[in-house]
Amino acid sequence: MFFSNKYVSAQVVHAPTSTTVSAASTQEKLLRKEYPNTADIAAAAKIGQILAERLRLKDIPAVAFELGRGERYHANDVLLPKYVQWPIEERLQEVLEDFETFSGIPNVVGSVYTTHVPIVAPKINVGAYFNKRHTDRNQRTSYSITLQGVVDLRGSFTDVCIGWPGSMSDDRVLQNSALYQKGSSGTLQGSWVVGGVGYPMLDWLLVPYSRVDLSWAQHALNERLMEIQKIGKGAFSRLKGRWKFLQRRTEVKLQELPAVLGACCVLHNVCEQHGEGFDPDLSYGFVDDAMFPEVASMSLSALEARDSIAQQIIHNVHLTPSLFE
Repeated sequence: MFFSNKYVSAQVVHAPTSTTVSAASTQEKLLRKEYPNTADIAAAAKIGQILAERLRLKDIPAVAFELGRGERYHANDVLLPKYVQWPIEERLQEVLEDFETFSGIPNVVGSVYTTHVPIVAPKINVGAYFNKRHTDRNQRTSYSITLQGVVDLRGSFTDVCIGWPGSMSDDRVLQNSALYQKGSSGTLQGSWVVGGVGYPMLDWLLVPYSRVDLSWAQHALNERLMEIQKIGKGAFSRLKGRWKFLQRRTEVKLQELPAVLGACCVLHNVCEQHGEGFDPDLSYGFVDDAMFPEVASMSLSALEARDSIAQQIIHNVHLTPSLFE
């Protein structure tokens, strides 16, 4: 019940037929006239319509969908591999250079973040979806599913894992994702995914120091890592801002919700990659969703590598001063 690009097949709700759609200027004019604001469509939870229309406008082929009451739609297996791609070759080099220019930290390939999507209490296995953190904060019983994503510097998702129950901590969601399998297999060796304090320090996962008594070098690294974390968090903020049904308890059936969220992530990337304007006032204001590790898991070699990066940063003449202001 999850999506994870390139590692497993994307699981979607299948419609009985498929068709190829293409862009047309007249359709774009009609859409702009009838729906001048993408968020308005999203607010009405017309997910099938927004997906179909946006894909049509962006000339994305091979989209299977049906619209109407009681009908199901899906984006076929082409969409996630095409629009949610882990960077390789030239694109990988661009991503590494972008993050190093931005942060001064070498070999960063993405920023990982996990958010929760509120759901109605399921009829079965309800305890697995109980979100204690949200329940304690809101003083109201809350249930959710998780959405883990890795984001590049321009705010596009390069990996998503959707659908694990909301009772799971960030590190457990990670351990059950294909991203973790990729990292554990050594495929990510030599590069870093940057995460927050809800994640363990691993040979491929770089997280901030959690101690209070930090040296100048450690403090400098933490500031850089927090700036990178903002990239991931900002992408999720825009995702939830574009599709406001993600901000409240959704009525979408639990078994269909991962497919809907996957479509939203694809469409988010289409918007980001084509320069779709976004009103900052629509951004979703996060209260930290982090579910802290149940058992601390650290790699000693990764801890040493983090110390080395911290020392390099504090002595690097190419530091970005603005991050310390």
